Amino acid sequence: MTVRISASSFPTPDLVKTTNNPAQWDQLDRFAAVQAEAANGALESLGERLASASTVEDRAAAFEGLYRQSAEWRYRLAVEGRVTRPSSNAETIRTPIGEGSMSYRLSPSVAGRESGSPAHRALTKMERVALEQFSGSADRVQHQVALPDGRTVNGNLLMRTESLGDQAADVFGRSTEEMAAAAPAVALDETITVTASLDDREVLRRAAFEQLAGLETKRAEAGGLDPHDPENRQAFADATYCLFQGPEFRRGTDATMRVFVAAAHARVFDAAPVVPQGVDLDAMVRDQQGFRDTMRDEMRVIPGGQTAGQERSTSAGERAAGARDQGRGSTGIQR
Repeated sequence: MTVRISASSFPTPDLVKTTNNPAQWDQLDRFAAVQAEAANGALESLGERLASASTVEDRAAAFEGLYRQSAEWRYRLAVEGRVTRPSSNAETIRTPIGEGSMSYRLSPSVAGRESGSPAHRALTKMERVALEQFSGSADRVQHQVALPDGRTVNGNLLMRTESLGDQAADVFGRSTEEMAAAAPAVALDETITVTASLDDREVLRRAAFEQLAGLETKRAEAGGLDPHDPENRQAFADATYCLFQGPEFRRGTDATMRVFVAAAHARVFDAAPVVPQGVDLDAMVRDQQGFRDTMRDEMRVIPGGQTAGQERSTSAGERAAGARDQGRGSTGIQR
């Protein structure tokens, strides 16, 4: 049976549930169907690209094409005004991070999140996950990402804002003037995660495409892959980690990469996944082994995918149940 990706693959991230009103959460659930539609289109295009691929390099190029298609889809959504945050516009969706860095504040005290809401609870946990990686008097933790070829690349940096000093503008991706205007919103005792350098991010993205190409090659040679095999699952987790550790654009990254991950998994394993609801922030905060463990525990496989009829019958309540079952304890962001 041809794999069909449904809305069940995209549980709503806790981090966008900033209120204690479940009715507003139900409205957020509707984006899952939009992502599923995009993932199915991307999966079909990926199959066409891979049909003529005969080398690992060809297959890596096909997965890069999947990534580009997913990024363009997210941009078009913003252009159409369907999914755009109040603080951004469509052009930020395709604005590269470039030579600078992007950061995300993990401290739950940031305004706009009700105390006790899923978003507030999620950030509370993720800040704790970050701080547990600090040792002694250290105020920074540099993640190292091990690649299949034996190289080690710098990934995200965890740090406390009191250690920023003159680096604040670079870390927050803003000019000095913009930082001065935003100063009241930047506390001195917050925990943040900061993206890697431009060169390292490009290496990490390329590594993700190559690891998926390796899985696709195994699939082609063996006639299929077992998505429950520990070695296969770790390889897919590592590719996902590299992808999220190497973001290219300032906004839209979470939805772009969720669609990518779902389509790539459906291709190499012939089965749709339930993407962990907090996959993006887990990847930005946890070290590589911690992320592997999270993916092992939380990434569920939907055997054989779903037919179109089954997809239409999936209710918002069922999607919410799937999110609760598979996404407890981690967070995600809608950028």
